[in-house]
Amino acid sequence: DAPRVAAFDACLPQTQCGQCGYPGCRPYAEAMARGEADVDHCPPGGDAGARALAWVLGVPAKPYDRSRGLHKPAQV
Repeated sequence: DAPRVAAFDACLPQTQCGQCGYPGCRPYAEAMARGEADVDHCPPGGDAGARALAWVLGVPAKPYDRSRGLHKPAQV
């Protein structure tokens, strides 16, 4: 479902880091749309990102999975 994938992808930080277990933000968004991934896999998005993804997906919010890495503020 392209609109859902786009909505999930828009919530992600686009770091393409792979800490979620997918080769980038778009593949992670596609996995969420298929129901294969949870909203808590993105350390760069942190807790706020996990809450945003949960809201878009319509599921209860949860903190991001700290075992995947540390959340760091965006570097510019």
